[in-house]
Amino acid sequence: MSFIKKISKREKNLIATALGAIALFLVYQFAINPLLKYAERIQDEIPKMKGDLLTARRITARYRQLDKEIRDIRQRLDQRAAEFNPHDFLSTLAQKGGILPNLEDIKLDVTKINENYQEDTATVRLRNMQLEKLVNYLFEVENSGQLLTVKELSIKPDSDNSLSLDVTFDISTFTKTKKTDEGTGSKPPAKPQRPRRR
Repeated sequence: MSFIKKISKREKNLIATALGAIALFLVYQFAINPLLKYAERIQDEIPKMKGDLLTARRITARYRQLDKEIRDIRQRLDQRAAEFNPHDFLSTLAQKGGILPNLEDIKLDVTKINENYQEDTATVRLRNMQLEKLVNYLFEVENSGQLLTVKELSIKPDSDNSLSLDVTFDISTFTKTKKTDEGTGSKPPAKPQRPRRR
């Protein structure tokens, strides 16, 4: 206290000014400056955050679209006749299109997807085909309303007639898994007992 009494008023003002400057520096360095840097970082990240938000919205919209398509496919599968057979259906379409004589083979392959559904892939071979009839047949297949999709398609000139085509293609669809009857409680017939020897 004696030191403060000895210094002049001008020196006191200088000391007060210095202490105020130090206080302001500390406030700026440890309070204001970090806030300014944080605000600057946020400003820099805003464009990226907007981009991420747009991407998330697009993903959400795509997910909803796919979910709707899956529910629609399941509904159409449930409404389709339980006895639907891709082999028979493709043969019937070939007969209606007048190309049954050109139908060499339909080979059906089944891949189990889960407990409820399986993918049926039919490999169709057509010989000596005219291009117009081939196009009409493929159009009828994909627009039959039976969830049939043409996957792989191979076309080459017929070996006997260069104006005709030999065609092989895969047609895929989904059907309900056919469940076998189990656990009915029936027992195999009992074997007849052999007479005991005495």
